[in-house]
Amino acid sequence: MDIMEGQQQPEIQVDSYQPADRERSFHRFNDLPPEIRLAVWALNPPSPRLVRVHYDVRMGKFWTTTPSPANLLVCAESRHEAEKKWPLRFGTRGHLPTVRTNLDIDTIQLSWDPLRLRAVSKEDLSGITSLEIGGIELQRASAETILLSILTMANLKDFSIISPALHAAYRHALNLHLVHPLAAAIQEEHWLVHAQKLSYEERRNRAFRQHTEVTRCFRTWAREHIDIQLPRLRLLLLELDGSRAGPFFWKP
Repeated sequence: MDIMEGQQQPEIQVDSYQPADRERSFHRFNDLPPEIRLAVWALNPPSPRLVRVHYDVRMGKFWTTTPSPANLLVCAESRHEAEKKWPLRFGTRGHLPTVRTNLDIDTIQLSWDPLRLRAVSKEDLSGITSLEIGGIELQRASAETILLSILTMANLKDFSIISPALHAAYRHALNLHLVHPLAAAIQEEHWLVHAQKLSYEERRNRAFRQHTEVTRCFRTWAREHIDIQLPRLRLLLLELDGSRAGPFFWKP
């Protein structure tokens, strides 16, 4: 039985609303008092993001390929409010900051070079709470060197070592051999693809070994400095399709 049987039906049904009606009602948002509009923007903050920060060693400049938070693009009012918590970061002596990020909630992804060269400002280092580091240069660094760099980040809570996927130039050819193994048997594998596969596996193995060495170093240091909290150490393995295996982590 219809639960509305015997009762007076409302004049306006939900299905009677048209998109144009909803759009017109949305524009009434501008008629609200400024303090209410600002409260709405404050209650609708952007979600935490993975911000990929790139560094040009020759120019000494940082930039990002990660889109800005949506609140910065809605209108001037929402942008003004969002800029308070998502300021521009990663400036250098010769270049203004260009990376819009909230270090309290965003995860920063960097190569080892800017940390090795001390290109990141002390203010940005002390503000980072979650960090992902990868690249060949990182795998050449000793566990002690990595620990000393981590100790300069006072608020760091999560530190991840990343083993990167293959170079994009050989991804298509490698996928053909992985997805169609019979094709690899019929057609001789290109030596560059073969070399990349061997390099990929070797770098993943080296990432596991490095994670073990850094874990051992962290444990030794933590036993000697029980008054200082180290960040959680994780190992992330990037697959060809962009997915992540892991994390494998040690929590001090």
